[in-house]
Amino acid sequence: MIFDESRAFSEQLRPLTYADLTVNYRINHRKSSSVFSFQMKNVLGAPIYIDHNYNYQTGQIELSKATLVIPNISYKIEF
Repeated sequence: MIFDESRAFSEQLRPLTYADLTVNYRINHRKSSSVFSFQMKNVLGAPIYIDHNYNYQTGQIELSKATLVIPNISYKIEF
């Protein structure tokens, strides 16, 4: 693959649209608070553009994509 630096940023991909979801639950104590949190990143499953790869069968450069939906569970104590 040969890069032509004089035409940098001439080809652009369409903007990505994704949504995140967060649910928090707080328990208040006398001197502290407990916070439970559940997050889902990229809930809609929008594809993420990773890299360009050369396909030897077709002889073309193809865009490789991946779909990542990432859950996150956390617990926090606040004083």
